[in-house]
Amino acid sequence: MWLFIIVFAIMIFTRLDDLIELFKSKEPNYQESKAKEQMELLNQRAELVERLHSLIGLDCQIESQLFYLMSLSSKVEVTIQAVDQDWVELSVKQRKPFDLVVKIEDVTSVSRIV
Repeated sequence: MWLFIIVFAIMIFTRLDDLIELFKSKEPNYQESKAKEQMELLNQRAELVERLHSLIGLDCQIESQLFYLMSLSSKVEVTIQAVDQDWVELSVKQRKPFDLVVKIEDVTSVSRIV
């Protein structure tokens, strides 16, 4: 019986966020703020794509949370090989260099190594 109650409570709480979002979405101010947030994200991504295009062929340091999954530090020294609207091809400089393709949305920051 307790197991049924716990499972039921979990199901309700996971749907509670969806219900709150549904009620908020009917407010015009909420929709405007969501649209502004979306535009900011698109502008930031466009700036990042432009910055990556300007750094093609140069040595850079890229930060991404994705690198943790590959047992790398969050900041990695790379050479940018190619850039698309959604993807960036990197040549990672380590003991054994390797090429890597990463989604641009996973890149947190990029800086040129002088």
